[in-house]
Amino acid sequence: MLEWAAALVAWNLLLRGGEVGHVARGENGEPFDPTRDPTFGAIEFRVPCADSEGHPWLTFDIVPIKDGKARARTCPMGVRRRCRGPLGSDPLCVYDAIVMAWRSATGSDPPALGRAAGALAGRPFFVGRAGHVWDTTDTRALAERMAAALGLPAAEFGAKSFRVGGATDWRDVFGPDAQRIITLRGRWSSDISLIYQRALLEEQLYGSVAVAAASRADLESVVRSWVQPATFR
Repeated sequence: MLEWAAALVAWNLLLRGGEVGHVARGENGEPFDPTRDPTFGAIEFRVPCADSEGHPWLTFDIVPIKDGKARARTCPMGVRRRCRGPLGSDPLCVYDAIVMAWRSATGSDPPALGRAAGALAGRPFFVGRAGHVWDTTDTRALAERMAAALGLPAAEFGAKSFRVGGATDWRDVFGPDAQRIITLRGRWSSDISLIYQRALLEEQLYGSVAVAAASRADLESVVRSWVQPATFR
């Protein structure tokens, strides 16, 4: 249950491998940092509203690995429930996966609203197979196991596979507007998302036939005195 939640959270929130549980520095012996790393207290359950279409939703506070400790800029990532059926009825519902992982780890339900209190607030939400705080190695191993289960070459998958898949799927759903939404979501401040997004077969096949209908002139062919600079954007 915990691993499925880790996979969905990493995919949907576009997390780097270490952002799932412990920043990369943790692999060098640094202790878990509850002010940066995902804890039970980093999750806040919110009031259903018109924008959530009446569905329960939450925010999961993420501090990007690349933000130094001096800044620790928190990105509250919104997650809404996908369906109105029984908990767990939708295997791709990130909200349900988080709630079920919470139950599995604590033996109790999360708060209906607000955050965890007491000692639980600073406890790591994701714990790896060896009992330590989840880190990049655990994310990589999970991606490899999932790939192998799907009959894919595990060696071609790694800790950023969920981030790559998430960026591609956000682009698939939102098209050209995906970059703006991903940036507002706090995951990238530049066009680096374009590096992660993979080419979609449908749009490539559509393009292979659609370009035959192209008819608009380029500027250079009309304005002979103008030459497009190499750095033109």
